[in-house]
Order: sequence, then structure tokens, then C-alpha cells
Amino acid sequence: MSYKAVIVQMLWHFFTIGARTIAFALFASVFQLYFGIFIVSHWCIMTFWIIQGETDFCMSKWEEIIYNMVVGVIYIFCWFNVKEGRARFRMWLYCSVTLVENVSLTAAWYLYRGTHTSDFYALIVVCVVVCSYALGTFFMLVYYCLLHPDGPMSGAQWRGCVEEGGVIVESCVTPAEASPLPPPDVVTSPPRTLTRTAGADRGEVVPSDLAVFQVRSTTTTTPALAPRTLRTEGPVIRIDLPRKRYPAWDAHFIDRRLRK
Repeated sequence: MSYKAVIVQMLWHFFTIGARTIAFALFASVFQLYFGIFIVSHWCIMTFWIIQGETDFCMSKWEEIIYNMVVGVIYIFCWFNVKEGRARFRMWLYCSVTLVENVSLTAAWYLYRGTHTSDFYALIVVCVVVCSYALGTFFMLVYYCLLHPDGPMSGAQWRGCVEEGGVIVESCVTPAEASPLPPPDVVTSPPRTLTRTAGADRGEVVPSDLAVFQVRSTTTTTPALAPRTLRTEGPVIRIDLPRKRYPAWDAHFIDRRLRK
């Protein structure tokens, strides 16, 4: 991400989490017991929702459940994408739920607040919660519409562009020159959190036109004197390895890709 995207994302989370924290504090100042019940209920619902999404981050089933329980704690405050693929519907569903919760908690505090709190002060606090959440939503829209790493344009235009340390290691292709999409069972890109690794970074020489790890089906043989060409049709498994700084993560990354 660019520095602009980082700043906008920080502002997005700052204002949304700030509004939610103020709503929690207001509600807890009047309903201590019900606030604990609300937090536990929200955590249980979010955890079951994440489990139903069938994430595949951990090796075993129980580790995955514990991981989902931890993510359920994060979901008390903010959105956190835990599954590859389109997350627009899940994100808007979560934002709608948090909006309803913030409004309900703040309204309950406003109606049942103590007599020592004046109406003017109460209105100011309510306006702070509403404006903070509105600003957070605004920065979220700015981030996803203008500053997201995938960009507002189609991903096919930049699928061939991979920049590693200021050097482009693969050529850029336009939508007209782009090749047809691979079969559904082909894994062609690592997660967004990982960067592709060039051969020099791994201490080995790999041709630039070959993938790091490939399994291709061989159907015919070519003559010895004829130039050998790689066949692109058929089942293909391609895995792009990250930098060899964390061997355990490399093994985990390969295991997830092979299981898919």
C-alpha cells in the first residue's frame, strides 16, 4: 500500500473504533450487567459466523476454531477479513450490524442516563458518536474506491505487473493482450500479505519465464533437436514461495496451497 492508503486506513479504523468505544462506554456507565451480556453475545455470534465461513488458516480443525474465537474478539471492535475472495457482502453486513448496535447502545444511554447529565451535554456526546462513525465510513469508502492495492480498475490489466524492490520482474500486459483465465483449480497468486520472491532472493537461479514451483501434465515428447516448448493446457499447480525468512510459515503456506 502507498502511504496515502495507510493514512486513510488508519483514519478509517480510528474513527469507527472510536465511535464504537464511546458507545460501549456510554452504555456500560448505565447498564453494567447488560453490557457484559451484550459483549459475550456479540462475540459468540461473530465467532459462529466466522466458523461458518470455513476459514483455512491453521493446520488442524481445533487450531482453526481457536483462531476463529480470537478473530471473534477482534470483531467486537472492527472488521477483519479472514477469508480469501470477495468480502464486500460480509463487510457491509458487519458494518450494518455495528451501526445498529452503536445506535441502540447510544440511544439506550440517552434515554436512561442520570439526572446529573444535561441535555446539551448528552446531545454533544451523541453527535460525537454519529460524526465519528460517519467519518470512519467515509474514509473506508475512500480507501476501497481510490487507494486499495487492487485499484479501482480491473485486476487483469495489472496481473502481469510484479514489482520487487523497485525492479519489474514480469512484463505488464493490457486486457487485450492478457491470456485467458486459468482453470478454477489453478492457484496463480499468493495472499496479499506476501510478496513474490525472485530467484536471487532465494539464493538460486530461476528463469524469469518459469514459475517457482510447477507441476504440469506431459502428454507428448518433442524431438531432441527441436526447441522445447512448455504446454500451458492441462492441470497446473503453481506455488509462489515467499522469502525464506520464516521456514515454518513457508511450510504452512505450501500446505495450504496444496490442500486447495
